[in-house]
Amino acid sequence: MQIQNRNKLNGVGDAVGKAKKKTSGETLWKSGIDKTVDKSFQDSLKRSMNLESSVKESVYTEKNAQAEKNAQAEKKAQAEKSVQAGRNVQAERNVQAEKDVQADRNMRAGRNVQAEKNVQADRNMRAGRNMQADRNMQADKNVQAESNVSVEKGMRVGQAVRWGEEVDVRRIPYGECDKVELNVLEGYTLKAKLETGIEGRQGMGSYVYVEKKQEDGSVKACLFDVAGLQENSQDAMERIAYAAVYGARQNGRT
Repeated sequence: MQIQNRNKLNGVGDAVGKAKKKTSGETLWKSGIDKTVDKSFQDSLKRSMNLESSVKESVYTEKNAQAEKNAQAEKKAQAEKSVQAGRNVQAERNVQAEKDVQADRNMRAGRNVQAEKNVQADRNMRAGRNMQADRNMQADKNVQAESNVSVEKGMRVGQAVRWGEEVDVRRIPYGECDKVELNVLEGYTLKAKLETGIEGRQGMGSYVYVEKKQEDGSVKACLFDVAGLQENSQDAMERIAYAAVYGARQNGRT
């Protein structure tokens, strides 16, 4: 009985020992598993952290690259704007320079036109002066010619003082005559008229115009100066001229 009980006790001890060994082994196994799991978790967490850090770094790098690209694009755009602004300024300067050149050309052209107008005006003035001088010269010539004609007429009138110059027939009416004489025997008619306003002479009765008409119808006219008339002249025309002057003096007309 004691032996059996011991065997039982031993069996129980062995079982307990086995159980303890089993429990201890399981604990060690579990502890190893826990360590393995913890290390794996830590490795996974580390990898995740590294991945996150890498992603963050990649994102940061990409952002920096994008920002740099944007900055570079902005610089490029700014540079293009500056270049375009410079081109615009240069274009405006070129346009202004062209305008200035055109304005200078127009000014020069205007000056040339004005100068040409002045030259033409001067030519016209000179031509007008020359024309006026020609006119004045022609007028002087005409005056001189008229003076010569007057002198010639005066000379002719002066000759009439002495000789009774024959002049153009005017066929004066009987009512305007100062003296009329009809000579039936010799067949002529005489008409005398005292003249006034004869060119080169002044005063009423300075001259006597006499017409002599023959029976055949022919007419002759002479002009006599009063101062040269002779009462007993052999010329019938001079005698009637004298009679006309004498009759006018008797009537108080001269």
